[in-house]
Formats: sequence, structure tokens, C-alpha cells
Amino acid sequence: MPSTSSDTTVPPGVAAVIQRYQRTERRLRLAVAGPIAVAGGGAVIVLPLVVGLVVAAILVAAVRMPLLRPRGTAELTTDADPEAVVAAFTGPTPPLLAFQWGLADEIEETDDGAVYEFTYLLGLRSLEMETTARRLTPDDAAEGVELLITENGRPWARYEVRVADREDGTEVTVDWASQRRFGLGRLPQALAGRRHRTNVLTVQGYDIDRYDVTLV
Repeated sequence: MPSTSSDTTVPPGVAAVIQRYQRTERRLRLAVAGPIAVAGGGAVIVLPLVVGLVVAAILVAAVRMPLLRPRGTAELTTDADPEAVVAAFTGPTPPLLAFQWGLADEIEETDDGAVYEFTYLLGLRSLEMETTARRLTPDDAAEGVELLITENGRPWARYEVRVADREDGTEVTVDWASQRRFGLGRLPQALAGRRHRTNVLTVQGYDIDRYDVTLV
């Protein structure tokens, strides 16, 4: 379970969902990469060497081609009061980013968000994701939070969160959009997130009323 100098930890309920998410994501990654690897290897074996290498390179390039630009809208409800919800989205572990901070090797809390550190390829490479949150000017119906995320200093996504008090709880409306395009290699993450998002939000105290996502 990740921990940092700011004592930010991943709750056990979230950690359990993250483990299931990782297993699903690995299976989906194999399902996507396996046929491409077989096709590329077959092309090298069956076709003349140069032609086979060209075909394999085209297949790899197709997977990396930036075709996906996720965006969507979510409507959530929770028993937590509006101020607690705003605090959650402006803190180091925003509920909708559980599949990011839940997998981070380190979570460092900042004055207006957090920095997540990831290492991969046996520690040979690293990635840094940073969240920056600010409160939006409240209107007559709701408070608001703008959440900007960068990946290694590059824009990654923007979330706009509206929080409204209701008699039976707090209503949370979130609109988000990626600020960059991704290749098909990110599709397993998107599909695994879709499968486990209800559980990861439920263990954080949120119910999903509506969740619409567009990948392109």
C-alpha cells in the first residue's frame, strides 16, 4: 500500500478494488497485444524479411496512433456533506482518480493537490502525474472544483466538479475531458476502469446515477 511523507495512504477497500483492476487490465492487455504480436511475428516468418519487418512496424505504429481522447459526464450521490466532497476532490486522492493514486508508488500532497510517482520496467523508467485543484466561484445551486492533471508536465485531463446539497444527500456532477490523445495501447486501461469504476466509487461512499464516457 503506497505511503508518503504526507502520510497519505490508500484505504484497504480501494486497494482491494485496485488489485482486481490490475488483474483485469493485464488480461485485456494480453488480449490486445497477443494477436498483434502473433500477426507481426507471422509476417516476419512468412513474408520476405524486409517486407515482414515493415508490416510488423506498421502494426506497432497502428497501436500507438493517437486515436483515443476520452471525455464524459458522471452524476454521483453521497451521504457526505458538500464541504466534505469538495475537500475530497481538492485533496491528494480525488475519488474519480482512484485508478491513478491507487497505483502510485508515492503520493506527495501539495498545497493545491498532489504529485503521484510511478515506476515501471523494473524501475528503469518513471512517470510523474500532478493534480492541481482550485475552487470555482459558487453559483446559486452548487459549489465547484476545477481539477487539472498533468503527466510529466504535459496536460493530461481537466475535470469540472459541481457539488449541490440535496435533502437526501449530496449530488455531484463531473464533466471531464482528456487534454491529449492516446493510442490503442491505453484501451485495456479504459476497459478495466469501466468494469471496476462502480466498485471503486462505492467503497469511497459514492453511488453512480449516470456515467457516460466517449473514447474518441
